Amino acid sequence: MKLYEDVIEYVKKQIRSGQWQSGTQLPREVDLCRQLNVSRTTVRRALGILAKDGELRRVKGTGTFVDHPQVFDNTTIFISSFREELKARGINCVTEVLELHPLSQPSPDLRAILQLPEGEIWKLCRLRYAENGFETGPIVLNSTYYGSKEAQILSRYDLSKDSISSILTENGIYRTSIQKKISAVLLQPREQRLLGAKPGDLALYITSTSYTADGRPVEFSESYYPIDRNEFRINIMSE
Repeated sequence: MKLYEDVIEYVKKQIRSGQWQSGTQLPREVDLCRQLNVSRTTVRRALGILAKDGELRRVKGTGTFVDHPQVFDNTTIFISSFREELKARGINCVTEVLELHPLSQPSPDLRAILQLPEGEIWKLCRLRYAENGFETGPIVLNSTYYGSKEAQILSRYDLSKDSISSILTENGIYRTSIQKKISAVLLQPREQRLLGAKPGDLALYITSTSYTADGRPVEFSESYYPIDRNEFRINIMSE
């Protein structure tokens, strides 16, 4: 494991153990360097990756803070899955698989997110439609990344019909937690082409990382939801 990955793992353990809660300011970079016996470049790279993945929030001139979703008054807030949301609206989901293959050169950031410093990382790319809504175009473009273990399992199934959650569960892989980051973006040429969108169209860009109970990342996902074709509902449940 590379040094910056050690720093990432240390920060994640502090967050998951409750030592650093949402809003907590991290120690200064120089203090983390001394504590972990690494260079400032290593610390900055690790914190940058965690900020990109939505774990941390960096405030210029102030410091770095834990940026987990907060829990207010014992209330759990979550966004329903794509399939569940369509089902609740009486719409069936149709999936088109564009690609499933190993990446030739996975980025260091992706390796760090999945905690896979070595070995293959696979990409699954799908377009998803509302049934009988092909004339309006896809509702979401999704790219999901897996290690070779999970990818080899998925490759045995029809991913245009079978639920990935059900496939993983059937094979003893249980996703017990997920972290999401949501932002609005302008669609770039590739996403415009695949989604049948126009230059200047906006989309909700949602990244998510799923974990097993022991904290192992199972998948990292990037999804583009054209704003003019989607509607989201937020469910609020009291514990």
